[in-house]
Amino acid sequence: MHQLFTPYDLSGISLANRVVMAPMTRTRTLENNPDALTALYYAQRASAGLIVTEGLPVSDEGRGYLYTPGIYSSTQGQGWRQVTDAVHAKGGKIFAQLWHVGRMSHVSIQPGNAAPVGPSDVAAENTTVYAWIEPGKAGPVLPSVPRALTVDEIARVTADFVHAAKVAIEAGFDGIEIMAANGFLFDQFLSSAVNTRTDQYGGSIANRQRFLLETIDALSAAIGGGKVGVRISPFGRLYDMRAYADEAQVWSSVAQALDTRQLAYVHLNYQPTITAAQVPPGFGAQFRQAYHGTLIGAGGFTQELARSELEKGDLDLIAFGMPFISNPDLVERMQNNWPLADSDRSTYYGASGAPSHGYTDYPAYGAAAGANMLNGINVQALQQFAQGVAEHPGKGEARFNVKTRWQHQTRSVATVSHYVLGGEKHARHFEIASDEPHELLGQNTAPNPQELLMAALNACLSVGYAANAATMGITVHSLEIETDGKLDLRGFLGLDENVNPGYDEVSYVVRLRTDASRERVEALHQAVTKTSVNLANFSKAIRMLPTLEIIEA
Repeated sequence: MHQLFTPYDLSGISLANRVVMAPMTRTRTLENNPDALTALYYAQRASAGLIVTEGLPVSDEGRGYLYTPGIYSSTQGQGWRQVTDAVHAKGGKIFAQLWHVGRMSHVSIQPGNAAPVGPSDVAAENTTVYAWIEPGKAGPVLPSVPRALTVDEIARVTADFVHAAKVAIEAGFDGIEIMAANGFLFDQFLSSAVNTRTDQYGGSIANRQRFLLETIDALSAAIGGGKVGVRISPFGRLYDMRAYADEAQVWSSVAQALDTRQLAYVHLNYQPTITAAQVPPGFGAQFRQAYHGTLIGAGGFTQELARSELEKGDLDLIAFGMPFISNPDLVERMQNNWPLADSDRSTYYGASGAPSHGYTDYPAYGAAAGANMLNGINVQALQQFAQGVAEHPGKGEARFNVKTRWQHQTRSVATVSHYVLGGEKHARHFEIASDEPHELLGQNTAPNPQELLMAALNACLSVGYAANAATMGITVHSLEIETDGKLDLRGFLGLDENVNPGYDEVSYVVRLRTDASRERVEALHQAVTKTSVNLANFSKAIRMLPTLEIIEA
Protein backbone atom coordinates (compact mmCIF):
# COMPACT_ATOMS: atom_id res chain seq x y z
CA MET A 1 0.00 0.00 0.00
CA HIS A 2 1.16 3.53 -0.78
CA GLN A 3 2.57 4.94 2.48
CA LEU A 4 0.36 8.01 2.01
CA PHE A 5 -2.68 5.87 2.76
CA THR A 6 -1.34 4.06 5.83
CA PRO A 7 -2.50 4.96 9.37
CA TYR A 8 -0.47 7.26 11.59
CA ASP A 9 -0.33 7.81 15.34
CA LEU A 10 -0.29 11.56 15.99
CA SER A 11 0.53 11.91 19.69
CA GLY A 12 -2.07 9.29 20.54
CA ILE A 13 -4.56 10.53 17.94
CA SER A 14 -5.15 7.78 15.38
CA LEU A 15 -5.19 9.09 11.81
CA ALA A 16 -6.68 6.91 9.07
CA ASN A 17 -4.02 8.00 6.58
CA ARG A 18 -1.18 10.48 6.16
CA VAL A 19 -3.13 12.97 4.08
CA VAL A 20 -3.75 16.35 5.73
CA MET A 21 -6.26 18.89 4.50
CA ALA A 22 -4.33 22.15 4.72
CA PRO A 23 -5.94 25.29 6.18
CA MET A 24 -7.57 27.51 3.56
CA THR A 25 -9.39 30.79 4.12
CA ARG A 26 -12.77 30.67 2.34
CA THR A 27 -14.60 33.76 3.79
CA ARG A 28 -18.03 32.15 3.84
CA THR A 29 -19.42 33.19 7.24
CA LEU A 30 -21.30 36.49 7.11
CA GLU A 31 -21.57 36.81 10.89
CA ASN A 32 -18.13 35.33 11.61
CA ASN A 33 -19.85 32.26 13.07
CA PRO A 34 -19.55 28.75 11.59
CA ASP A 35 -22.85 27.24 10.50
CA ALA A 36 -24.38 24.15 8.91
CA LEU A 37 -22.71 24.93 5.59
CA THR A 38 -19.33 25.03 7.34
CA ALA A 39 -20.10 21.63 8.85
CA LEU A 40 -21.02 20.20 5.47
CA TYR A 41 -17.84 21.59 3.86
CA TYR A 42 -15.53 19.92 6.36
CA ALA A 43 -17.58 16.72 6.63
CA GLN A 44 -17.36 16.27 2.87
CA ARG A 45 -13.56 16.20 3.23
CA ALA A 46 -13.34 14.09 6.38
CA SER A 47 -11.64 11.16 4.65
CA ALA A 48 -8.40 13.11 5.10
CA GLY A 49 -6.37 11.68 7.94
CA LEU A 50 -6.34 15.13 9.52
CA ILE A 51 -8.18 18.35 8.71
CA VAL A 52 -6.71 21.67 9.77
CA THR A 53 -9.36 24.37 9.60
CA GLU A 54 -9.08 27.71 7.94
CA GLY A 55 -7.46 30.33 10.15
CA LEU A 56 -9.76 31.20 13.06
CA PRO A 57 -9.18 34.62 14.64
CA VAL A 58 -8.64 34.41 18.38
CA SER A 59 -10.16 37.85 18.92
CA ASP A 60 -11.78 40.73 17.07
CA GLU A 61 -8.35 42.36 17.00
CA GLY A 62 -6.86 39.27 15.36
CA ARG A 63 -9.13 39.43 12.30
CA GLY A 64 -7.80 40.74 9.00
CA TYR A 65 -10.47 39.51 6.63
CA LEU A 66 -14.23 39.83 6.61
CA TYR A 67 -16.43 36.73 6.88
CA THR A 68 -13.86 34.57 8.67
CA PRO A 69 -15.26 32.43 11.52
CA GLY A 70 -13.77 33.07 14.93
CA ILE A 71 -13.06 30.79 17.89
CA TYR A 72 -13.39 33.06 20.92
CA SER A 73 -17.10 33.30 21.78
CA SER A 74 -19.55 30.73 23.11
CA THR A 75 -21.69 31.17 19.99
CA GLN A 76 -18.71 30.40 17.78
CA GLY A 77 -17.85 27.42 19.94
CA GLN A 78 -21.37 26.06 19.51
CA GLY A 79 -21.07 26.54 15.77
CA TRP A 80 -17.77 24.67 15.67
CA ARG A 81 -19.35 21.84 17.64
CA GLN A 82 -21.53 21.26 14.56
CA VAL A 83 -18.37 20.93 12.49
CA THR A 84 -16.44 18.62 14.80
CA ASP A 85 -19.46 16.38 15.27
CA ALA A 86 -19.91 16.11 11.50
CA VAL A 87 -16.24 15.31 10.92
CA HIS A 88 -16.04 12.81 13.77
CA ALA A 89 -19.21 11.11 12.57
CA LYS A 90 -17.30 10.25 9.40
CA GLY A 91 -14.28 9.01 11.32
CA GLY A 92 -12.17 12.10 10.69
CA LYS A 93 -9.90 14.15 12.94
CA ILE A 94 -9.77 17.94 12.98
CA PHE A 95 -7.51 20.64 14.45
CA ALA A 96 -8.47 24.31 14.71
CA GLN A 97 -5.92 26.77 13.36
CA LEU A 98 -5.67 29.71 15.77
CA TRP A 99 -4.93 32.96 13.98
CA HIS A 100 -3.90 36.51 14.72
CA VAL A 101 -3.09 38.49 11.58
CA GLY A 102 -1.09 41.24 13.30
CA ARG A 103 -0.40 44.09 10.88
CA MET A 104 -2.35 42.39 8.06
CA SER A 105 -5.64 44.12 8.85
CA HIS A 106 -7.53 47.34 8.24
CA VAL A 107 -9.06 49.91 10.55
CA SER A 108 -12.53 49.25 9.08
CA ILE A 109 -12.68 45.81 10.71
CA GLN A 110 -10.74 46.57 13.89
CA PRO A 111 -12.62 47.24 17.15
CA GLY A 112 -13.38 50.95 17.35
CA ASN A 113 -11.67 51.42 13.97
CA ALA A 114 -8.34 51.37 15.78
CA ALA A 115 -5.05 50.68 14.03
CA PRO A 116 -4.05 47.03 13.67
CA VAL A 117 -1.29 45.79 15.94
CA GLY A 118 2.10 44.29 15.22
CA PRO A 119 5.60 44.05 16.62
CA SER A 120 6.34 47.55 15.29
CA ASP A 121 4.77 50.27 13.17
CA VAL A 122 6.12 48.81 9.92
CA ALA A 123 3.25 48.56 7.43
CA ALA A 124 2.79 45.82 4.85
CA GLU A 125 3.02 47.18 1.31
CA ASN A 126 2.09 45.84 -2.12
CA THR A 127 -0.57 43.55 -0.67
CA THR A 128 -4.21 43.70 0.41
CA VAL A 129 -6.64 42.49 3.03
CA TYR A 130 -10.38 41.91 2.62
CA ALA A 131 -12.18 44.68 4.48
CA TRP A 132 -14.65 47.53 3.95
CA ILE A 133 -13.80 49.75 0.99
CA GLU A 134 -16.66 51.94 2.14
CA PRO A 135 -19.70 51.28 4.35
CA GLY A 136 -21.55 48.30 2.93
CA LYS A 137 -19.01 47.58 0.20
CA ALA A 138 -16.37 44.93 0.87
CA GLY A 139 -13.25 44.32 -1.16
CA PRO A 140 -9.44 44.30 -1.20
CA VAL A 141 -7.79 47.26 0.54
CA LEU A 142 -4.27 48.11 1.59
CA PRO A 143 -3.47 47.12 5.19
CA SER A 144 -3.51 50.02 7.62
CA VAL A 145 -0.35 51.21 9.32
CA PRO A 146 -0.05 49.20 12.55
CA ARG A 147 0.93 50.26 16.02
CA ALA A 148 3.37 48.29 18.16
CA LEU A 149 1.97 46.04 20.87
CA THR A 150 3.03 46.90 24.39
CA VAL A 151 4.63 44.23 26.57
CA ASP A 152 1.39 43.89 28.54
CA GLU A 153 -0.58 43.55 25.32
CA ILE A 154 1.71 40.77 24.14
CA ALA A 155 0.83 38.85 27.29
CA ARG A 156 -2.83 39.55 26.61
CA VAL A 157 -2.56 38.16 23.07
CA THR A 158 -1.01 34.99 24.49
CA ALA A 159 -3.98 34.78 26.86
CA ASP A 160 -6.31 35.23 23.87
CA PHE A 161 -4.73 32.19 22.24
CA VAL A 162 -5.15 30.15 25.40
CA HIS A 163 -8.79 31.17 25.68
CA ALA A 164 -9.41 30.30 22.03
CA ALA A 165 -7.74 26.92 22.49
CA LYS A 166 -10.02 26.13 25.42
CA VAL A 167 -13.06 27.11 23.35
CA ALA A 168 -11.79 24.83 20.57
CA ILE A 169 -11.28 21.82 22.82
CA GLU A 170 -14.69 22.37 24.41
CA ALA A 171 -16.14 22.48 20.89
CA GLY A 172 -14.74 19.02 20.19
CA PHE A 173 -11.59 19.75 18.23
CA ASP A 174 -8.87 17.11 18.52
CA GLY A 175 -6.26 19.82 18.88
CA ILE A 176 -5.16 23.25 17.69
CA GLU A 177 -2.57 24.65 15.32
CA ILE A 178 -0.84 27.98 15.96
CA MET A 179 -0.66 30.02 12.78
CA ALA A 180 2.93 31.28 12.92
CA ALA A 181 3.36 31.38 9.13
CA ASN A 182 2.61 33.40 6.02
CA GLY A 183 3.41 36.87 7.27
CA PHE A 184 0.99 36.96 10.20
CA LEU A 185 1.65 38.05 13.78
CA PHE A 186 4.23 35.50 15.01
CA ASP A 187 6.00 35.50 11.66
CA GLN A 188 6.20 39.29 11.92
CA PHE A 189 7.85 39.05 15.34
CA LEU A 190 10.47 36.61 14.00
CA SER A 191 11.49 38.95 11.18
CA SER A 192 14.06 41.66 11.88
CA ALA A 193 12.72 43.47 8.80
CA VAL A 194 9.32 43.89 10.48
CA ASN A 195 10.24 43.65 14.17
CA THR A 196 12.29 46.73 15.07
CA ARG A 197 11.67 46.51 18.81
CA THR A 198 14.47 47.10 21.30
CA ASP A 199 12.89 45.38 24.33
CA GLN A 200 12.78 41.68 25.31
CA TYR A 201 10.69 40.89 22.22
CA GLY A 202 13.05 42.41 19.64
CA GLY A 203 16.68 42.51 18.60
CA SER A 204 18.28 39.09 19.08
CA ILE A 205 16.91 35.86 17.65
CA ALA A 206 16.12 34.64 21.16
CA ASN A 207 14.08 37.78 21.82
CA ARG A 208 12.25 37.69 18.50
CA GLN A 209 11.14 34.10 18.98
CA ARG A 210 10.19 34.68 22.63
CA PHE A 211 6.55 35.61 21.90
CA LEU A 212 5.95 32.46 19.85
CA LEU A 213 7.59 30.15 22.37
CA GLU A 214 5.81 31.74 25.34
CA THR A 215 2.48 31.24 23.58
CA ILE A 216 3.30 27.62 22.70
CA ASP A 217 4.24 26.93 26.31
CA ALA A 218 1.07 28.57 27.61
CA LEU A 219 -1.06 26.53 25.22
CA SER A 220 0.74 23.32 26.13
CA ALA A 221 0.12 24.00 29.80
CA ALA A 222 -3.56 24.67 29.13
CA ILE A 223 -4.53 21.79 26.82
CA GLY A 224 -1.45 19.55 26.59
CA GLY A 225 1.44 19.75 24.15
CA GLY A 226 0.16 16.67 22.32
CA LYS A 227 -2.78 18.74 21.14
CA VAL A 228 -0.69 21.67 19.91
CA GLY A 229 0.69 21.98 16.39
CA VAL A 230 2.64 24.89 14.90
CA ARG A 231 2.53 26.16 11.31
CA ILE A 232 5.60 28.01 10.01
CA SER A 233 6.74 29.22 6.58
CA PRO A 234 10.53 29.58 6.52
CA PHE A 235 11.78 32.11 3.99
CA GLY A 236 8.21 32.98 3.02
CA ARG A 237 7.60 36.20 1.13
CA LEU A 238 3.83 36.36 1.34
CA TYR A 239 2.26 39.65 2.47
CA ASP A 240 5.38 41.76 2.07
CA MET A 241 7.64 39.58 4.21
CA ARG A 242 11.12 40.52 3.06
CA ALA A 243 14.51 38.86 3.37
CA TYR A 244 16.56 39.73 6.45
CA ALA A 245 20.16 39.12 7.46
CA ASP A 246 19.87 36.26 9.97
CA GLU A 247 16.92 34.46 8.37
CA ALA A 248 18.56 31.02 8.10
CA GLN A 249 19.72 31.21 11.71
CA VAL A 250 16.21 32.12 12.87
CA TRP A 251 14.67 28.99 11.37
CA SER A 252 17.44 26.80 12.69
CA SER A 253 16.87 28.25 16.16
CA VAL A 254 13.09 27.82 15.89
CA ALA A 255 13.50 24.19 14.83
CA GLN A 256 15.73 23.45 17.81
CA ALA A 257 13.38 25.23 20.21
CA LEU A 258 10.35 23.35 18.92
CA ASP A 259 12.23 20.06 19.21
CA THR A 260 12.56 20.54 22.97
CA ARG A 261 8.79 20.75 23.32
CA GLN A 262 6.51 17.72 23.13
CA LEU A 263 4.17 18.99 20.43
CA ALA A 264 1.68 17.24 18.16
CA TYR A 265 3.54 18.37 15.06
CA VAL A 266 5.22 21.13 13.10
CA HIS A 267 3.45 22.07 9.86
CA LEU A 268 6.08 23.32 7.46
CA ASN A 269 5.79 25.12 4.13
CA TYR A 270 8.09 22.55 2.59
CA GLN A 271 7.34 22.92 -1.12
CA PRO A 272 6.43 26.61 -1.07
CA THR A 273 4.28 27.85 -3.93
CA ILE A 274 1.84 30.50 -2.79
CA THR A 275 4.37 31.85 -0.27
CA ALA A 276 6.87 32.57 -3.07
CA ALA A 277 9.68 31.47 -0.79
CA GLN A 278 13.20 30.86 -2.01
CA VAL A 279 14.09 27.97 0.27
CA PRO A 280 17.80 27.07 0.35
CA PRO A 281 18.65 23.63 -1.09
CA GLY A 282 18.52 20.92 1.55
CA PHE A 283 16.61 23.04 4.05
CA GLY A 284 13.96 20.37 4.59
CA ALA A 285 16.53 17.74 5.50
CA GLN A 286 18.30 20.22 7.78
CA PHE A 287 15.07 21.05 9.54
CA ARG A 288 14.39 17.34 10.05
CA GLN A 289 17.81 16.91 11.62
CA ALA A 290 16.95 19.64 14.13
CA TYR A 291 13.31 18.72 14.74
CA HIS A 292 12.53 15.06 15.43
CA GLY A 293 8.77 15.19 16.04
CA THR A 294 5.97 14.74 13.55
CA LEU A 295 6.58 16.92 10.51
CA ILE A 296 3.86 17.87 8.03
CA GLY A 297 4.95 19.16 4.64
CA ALA A 298 2.75 21.56 2.67
CA GLY A 299 2.96 23.46 -0.60
CA GLY A 300 2.14 22.26 -4.09
CA PHE A 301 2.43 18.54 -3.45
CA THR A 302 1.29 16.01 -6.02
CA GLN A 303 0.64 12.39 -5.14
CA GLU A 304 3.92 11.38 -6.78
CA LEU A 305 5.92 14.00 -4.90
CA ALA A 306 4.19 13.03 -1.65
CA ARG A 307 5.18 9.41 -2.21
CA SER A 308 8.79 10.39 -2.81
CA GLU A 309 9.06 12.63 0.25
CA LEU A 310 7.48 10.07 2.55
CA GLU A 311 9.86 7.40 1.30
CA LYS A 312 12.84 9.67 2.02
CA GLY A 313 11.66 9.93 5.62
CA ASP A 314 11.99 13.69 6.01
CA LEU A 315 8.21 14.11 6.29
CA ASP A 316 5.59 12.12 8.17
CA LEU A 317 2.38 13.64 6.78
CA ILE A 318 1.59 15.52 3.57
CA ALA A 319 -0.81 18.46 3.41
CA PHE A 320 -2.86 19.21 0.31
CA GLY A 321 -4.68 22.51 -0.02
CA MET A 322 -6.33 23.63 -3.24
CA PRO A 323 -6.94 20.09 -4.56
CA PHE A 324 -9.34 19.61 -1.65
CA ILE A 325 -11.47 22.56 -2.80
CA SER A 326 -12.79 20.84 -5.92
CA ASN A 327 -12.15 17.27 -4.80
CA PRO A 328 -13.88 16.64 -1.47
CA ASP A 329 -13.02 12.95 -1.93
CA LEU A 330 -9.36 13.68 -2.69
CA VAL A 331 -8.11 10.70 -0.69
CA GLU A 332 -10.34 8.28 -2.57
CA ARG A 333 -9.41 9.84 -5.90
CA MET A 334 -5.70 9.43 -5.22
CA GLN A 335 -6.16 5.90 -3.91
CA ASN A 336 -8.05 4.83 -7.02
CA ASN A 337 -6.12 6.96 -9.53
CA TRP A 338 -9.31 8.78 -10.44
CA PRO A 339 -8.85 12.12 -12.23
CA LEU A 340 -8.90 15.30 -10.18
CA ALA A 341 -11.52 17.95 -10.85
CA ASP A 342 -10.48 21.52 -11.64
CA SER A 343 -11.58 24.31 -9.35
CA ASP A 344 -13.07 27.70 -10.13
CA ARG A 345 -10.65 30.23 -8.67
CA SER A 346 -13.29 32.96 -8.81
CA THR A 347 -15.17 31.14 -6.02
CA TYR A 348 -12.24 30.60 -3.66
CA TYR A 349 -13.28 33.52 -1.47
CA GLY A 350 -16.48 35.34 -0.73
CA ALA A 351 -19.83 35.02 1.00
CA SER A 352 -21.89 36.96 -1.55
CA GLY A 353 -24.36 35.23 -3.83
CA ALA A 354 -24.89 31.56 -3.00
CA PRO A 355 -22.34 30.72 -0.27
CA SER A 356 -22.42 27.06 -1.29
CA HIS A 357 -21.21 27.84 -4.82
CA GLY A 358 -17.63 26.72 -5.18
CA TYR A 359 -17.70 25.61 -1.55
CA THR A 360 -19.93 22.58 -0.94
CA ASP A 361 -21.26 21.92 -4.45
CA TYR A 362 -18.23 20.09 -5.84
CA PRO A 363 -19.37 16.45 -6.20
CA ALA A 364 -17.48 13.32 -5.28
CA TYR A 365 -16.01 11.42 -8.21
CA GLY A 366 -18.92 8.99 -8.60
CA ALA A 367 -21.45 11.80 -8.59
CA ALA A 368 -19.45 13.66 -11.23
CA ALA A 369 -19.11 10.70 -13.56
CA GLY A 370 -22.10 11.70 -15.68
CA ALA A 371 -24.39 9.09 -17.13
CA ASN A 372 -23.35 6.26 -14.84
CA MET A 373 -23.80 8.05 -11.52
CA LEU A 374 -26.44 10.33 -10.05
CA ASN A 375 -25.87 11.99 -6.68
CA GLY A 376 -23.39 9.26 -5.87
CA ILE A 377 -25.79 6.41 -6.73
CA ASN A 378 -25.36 3.99 -9.63
CA VAL A 379 -27.91 5.00 -12.24
CA GLN A 380 -27.90 1.64 -13.96
CA ALA A 381 -28.99 -0.03 -10.73
CA LEU A 382 -31.69 2.54 -10.13
CA GLN A 383 -32.97 2.21 -13.66
CA GLN A 384 -33.96 -1.31 -12.69
CA PHE A 385 -35.99 0.23 -9.87
CA ALA A 386 -37.76 2.55 -12.30
CA GLN A 387 -38.69 -0.26 -14.64
CA GLY A 388 -40.72 -1.78 -11.82
CA VAL A 389 -43.25 1.00 -12.28
CA ALA A 390 -43.56 0.44 -16.01
CA GLU A 391 -44.05 -3.30 -15.63
CA HIS A 392 -47.27 -3.01 -13.61
CA PRO A 393 -49.60 -0.96 -15.84
CA GLY A 394 -52.69 -2.80 -14.62
CA LYS A 395 -51.93 -2.50 -10.92
CA GLY A 396 -50.68 1.06 -10.72
CA GLU A 397 -47.85 0.16 -8.40
CA ALA A 398 -44.32 -1.23 -8.31
CA ARG A 399 -42.88 -3.29 -5.49
CA PHE A 400 -39.14 -3.39 -5.03
CA ASN A 401 -36.40 -3.85 -2.45
CA VAL A 402 -33.45 -1.52 -2.03
CA LYS A 403 -30.39 -3.03 -0.37
CA THR A 404 -27.65 -0.73 0.87
CA ARG A 405 -24.46 -1.48 2.74
CA TRP A 406 -22.74 1.41 4.48
CA GLN A 407 -20.61 2.38 7.43
CA HIS A 408 -21.03 4.97 10.16
CA GLN A 409 -17.99 5.40 12.41
CA THR A 410 -17.02 1.80 13.36
CA ARG A 411 -20.37 0.16 12.65
CA SER A 412 -21.08 -1.47 9.32
CA VAL A 413 -24.75 -1.87 8.48
CA ALA A 414 -26.81 -3.41 5.72
CA THR A 415 -30.26 -1.98 5.12
CA VAL A 416 -33.13 -3.49 3.19
CA SER A 417 -35.98 -1.14 2.28
CA HIS A 418 -39.27 -2.57 1.02
CA TYR A 419 -41.22 -0.19 -1.21
CA VAL A 420 -44.53 0.05 -2.98
CA LEU A 421 -44.45 2.94 -5.41
CA GLY A 422 -47.42 4.33 -7.29
CA GLY A 423 -49.73 7.30 -7.16
CA GLU A 424 -51.95 9.17 -9.57
CA LYS A 425 -49.36 11.74 -10.63
CA HIS A 426 -46.77 9.19 -11.62
CA ALA A 427 -49.41 6.87 -13.04
CA ARG A 428 -50.43 9.56 -15.51
CA HIS A 429 -46.83 10.43 -16.30
CA PHE A 430 -45.96 6.82 -17.13
CA GLU A 431 -49.39 5.93 -18.51
CA ILE A 432 -50.05 3.57 -15.63
CA ALA A 433 -53.64 3.00 -14.52
CA SER A 434 -54.17 3.73 -10.83
CA ASP A 435 -57.26 4.02 -8.66
CA GLU A 436 -55.49 5.29 -5.55
CA PRO A 437 -51.99 6.12 -4.33
CA HIS A 438 -50.00 3.24 -2.92
CA GLU A 439 -47.71 3.77 -0.03
CA LEU A 440 -44.51 2.59 1.53
CA LEU A 441 -44.62 -0.84 3.08
CA GLY A 442 -41.88 -1.26 5.63
CA GLN A 443 -40.86 -1.69 9.21
CA ASN A 444 -37.98 -0.54 11.33
CA THR A 445 -36.03 -2.66 13.76
CA ALA A 446 -33.20 -0.25 14.46
CA PRO A 447 -31.89 -0.95 17.98
CA ASN A 448 -30.60 2.54 18.74
CA PRO A 449 -30.69 6.14 17.46
CA GLN A 450 -27.50 5.69 15.46
CA GLU A 451 -29.04 3.00 13.29
CA LEU A 452 -32.25 5.00 13.17
CA LEU A 453 -30.30 7.86 11.67
CA MET A 454 -28.85 5.53 9.07
CA ALA A 455 -32.35 4.42 8.22
CA ALA A 456 -33.28 7.99 7.45
CA LEU A 457 -30.27 8.41 5.22
CA ASN A 458 -31.09 5.23 3.36
CA ALA A 459 -34.43 6.78 2.51
CA CYS A 460 -32.65 9.65 0.81
CA LEU A 461 -30.17 7.39 -0.94
CA SER A 462 -32.92 5.16 -2.23
CA VAL A 463 -34.52 8.01 -4.14
CA GLY A 464 -31.26 9.28 -5.58
CA TYR A 465 -30.34 11.98 -3.10
CA ALA A 466 -26.95 11.33 -1.47
CA ALA A 467 -25.86 14.73 -0.17
CA ASN A 468 -27.44 14.15 3.25
CA ALA A 469 -25.41 10.98 3.64
CA ALA A 470 -22.22 13.03 3.59
CA THR A 471 -23.51 15.47 6.19
CA MET A 472 -24.40 12.61 8.53
CA GLY A 473 -21.09 10.83 8.18
CA ILE A 474 -22.38 7.90 6.16
CA THR A 475 -20.01 6.07 3.83
CA VAL A 476 -21.96 4.14 1.20
CA HIS A 477 -20.28 0.95 0.03
CA SER A 478 -22.93 -0.51 -2.25
CA LEU A 479 -26.51 -0.14 -3.44
CA GLU A 480 -28.58 -2.87 -5.10
CA ILE A 481 -32.09 -2.80 -6.51
CA GLU A 482 -34.07 -6.05 -6.68
CA THR A 483 -36.14 -5.67 -9.85
CA ASP A 484 -35.71 -5.56 -13.62
CA GLY A 485 -36.12 -2.88 -16.22
CA LYS A 486 -35.00 -0.33 -18.72
CA LEU A 487 -37.03 2.79 -17.92
CA ASP A 488 -35.09 6.05 -17.99
CA LEU A 489 -34.45 6.98 -14.37
CA ARG A 490 -33.85 10.66 -15.03
CA GLY A 491 -37.30 11.04 -16.54
CA PHE A 492 -38.77 8.99 -13.74
CA LEU A 493 -37.28 11.24 -11.07
CA GLY A 494 -38.34 14.35 -12.94
CA LEU A 495 -34.80 15.67 -13.20
CA ASP A 496 -35.35 19.00 -14.86
CA GLU A 497 -34.36 22.50 -13.86
CA ASN A 498 -37.46 22.99 -11.73
CA VAL A 499 -37.29 19.78 -9.69
CA ASN A 500 -35.11 18.74 -6.77
CA PRO A 501 -34.13 15.12 -7.47
CA GLY A 502 -35.18 12.73 -4.77
CA TYR A 503 -37.70 15.10 -3.22
CA ASP A 504 -40.42 16.75 -5.29
CA GLU A 505 -41.33 13.87 -7.59
CA VAL A 506 -40.68 10.70 -5.65
CA SER A 507 -41.80 11.97 -2.26
CA TYR A 508 -45.17 12.92 -3.75
CA VAL A 509 -46.13 9.27 -4.11
CA VAL A 510 -44.38 7.75 -1.10
CA ARG A 511 -46.33 7.59 2.14
CA LEU A 512 -46.37 5.38 5.19
CA ARG A 513 -49.00 2.68 5.29
CA THR A 514 -49.71 2.36 9.03
CA ASP A 515 -50.17 4.73 11.92
CA ALA A 516 -47.63 2.80 13.98
CA SER A 517 -45.01 3.34 11.31
CA ARG A 518 -45.98 6.98 11.09
CA GLU A 519 -45.27 7.43 14.78
CA ARG A 520 -41.83 5.95 14.30
CA VAL A 521 -41.11 8.33 11.46
CA GLU A 522 -42.13 11.30 13.59
CA ALA A 523 -39.62 10.19 16.21
CA LEU A 524 -37.03 9.68 13.51
CA HIS A 525 -37.66 13.14 12.11
CA GLN A 526 -37.11 14.63 15.57
CA ALA A 527 -33.84 12.76 15.93
CA VAL A 528 -32.56 14.05 12.61
CA THR A 529 -33.66 17.65 13.00
CA LYS A 530 -31.89 17.85 16.35
CA THR A 531 -28.59 17.42 14.52
CA SER A 532 -26.47 20.38 13.56
CA VAL A 533 -27.08 19.92 9.84
CA ASN A 534 -29.69 22.06 8.15
CA LEU A 535 -31.78 19.50 6.29
CA ALA A 536 -34.28 21.64 4.46
CA ASN A 537 -36.93 19.49 2.81
CA PHE A 538 -35.58 16.40 4.57
CA SER A 539 -39.01 15.54 5.96
CA LYS A 540 -40.22 14.92 2.42
CA ALA A 541 -37.79 12.09 1.85
CA ILE A 542 -37.78 10.79 5.38
CA ARG A 543 -41.13 9.09 4.96
CA MET A 544 -39.43 5.93 3.74
CA LEU A 545 -38.27 3.68 6.54
CA PRO A 546 -36.00 0.66 5.97
CA THR A 547 -35.31 -2.46 7.95
CA LEU A 548 -31.78 -2.74 9.35
CA GLU A 549 -29.50 -5.70 9.75
CA ILE A 550 -26.37 -5.21 11.87
CA ILE A 551 -23.41 -6.73 10.05
CA GLU A 552 -20.67 -6.01 12.54
CA ALA A 553 -20.01 -3.83 15.56
